Amino acid sequence: MIERAGLAALRNLDCTMLLCNEIEPMRSFYVDLLGLDVQREIAGRYLELRIGATTLAFRLRTRPYDGRPRSTLPDRSNSRSSPAT
Repeated sequence: MIERAGLAALRNLDCTMLLCNEIEPMRSFYVDLLGLDVQREIAGRYLELRIGATTLAFRLRTRPYDGRPRSTLPDRSNSRSSPAT
């Protein structure tokens, strides 16, 4: 049997947490549209959903180390330079 170390030793994830700017759109999509079950909720701040044996959690981006919301990142849609002719 091959012994695996580090991340290769992972067999499954028990919980995945995603940071978001708003909880309600996440709730609308995952609960109302897809029909996932709410496991735990703090209105407008935190949402845990159950997907089989896995927990999918959403936390509001409120802490200084959470990074900047996508809307405040520089627009890079036109950042490619034109090829030289």
